[in-house]
Amino acid sequence: MVLNSQARQFFLIVGLPLAFCLAAHAGQPSTDRDDSVPGPTSVTLLMRWERGDSHYGPNVIRLRRPCQNSDDMTCSCRVRFATRSSEFADYIASFGKGEVPVIYQVTYGSDGQAVAVRFLSVGTWTRDKLYSPNDGLIGIEFRHESPQQGQRTRHRVKLPADCFPTLPRVIPSPNPNN
Repeated sequence: MVLNSQARQFFLIVGLPLAFCLAAHAGQPSTDRDDSVPGPTSVTLLMRWERGDSHYGPNVIRLRRPCQNSDDMTCSCRVRFATRSSEFADYIASFGKGEVPVIYQVTYGSDGQAVAVRFLSVGTWTRDKLYSPNDGLIGIEFRHESPQQGQRTRHRVKLPADCFPTLPRVIPSPNPNN
């Protein structure tokens, strides 16, 4: 995928709604259940946190960690929160310089890659305590210097798979009814 600066901005804007759609789908039952694929499982990501923003105020929280399954060293998984309560920000700050445990319900495909995720909690702060349905959505960002005019930057993106551990490949067992 080749992204110029306008395309990167578009991607970051579109990536959040896409992540929201994936998260909404994660809890949906499937009528074509493949028993060789494990059901949703809880996965904890340890993420660094940042508090405050000159535009959004002192209580905005951003979480970040390097992508687990990307060869691109500039890839980071990030979580932003629209909830800007001092109580929530103080709770995250209580972790000190340590990382914050963020728990997701993850659905994996038969290739062992995460295909859908649903935010469950940050530490003991559950999703039902947050104000915005977008809180906890995970996205991907790339940090690099701006390319020279005409220079192309390429990134291969697999969301949400880049942010979550890969399971061993699932090999379907033979159907005993055949």
